[in-house]
Amino acid sequence: MSNIIITKDMSMEERAEILRECVRRFNRFNDLPTPVVPKNADVNYNHWTDAPQYAEKYYGERYRDTIAMDNDWN
Repeated sequence: MSNIIITKDMSMEERAEILRECVRRFNRFNDLPTPVVPKNADVNYNHWTDAPQYAEKYYGERYRDTIAMDNDWN
């Protein structure tokens, strides 16, 4: 926890000194290097890229029965 406390009994100089200290501490974090984001950061490696093959592999006959009726809607 912080040991910086501003009270109403402090003078303006004391308050200003405390605020300068807070700014100095805060700016210490701004001096840290920015992390490098890889070019392919938006790629989800856990995503199955070929949905029909996934459905065929894991659902088989149920998948084929479902897609057989797709043309009936048109």
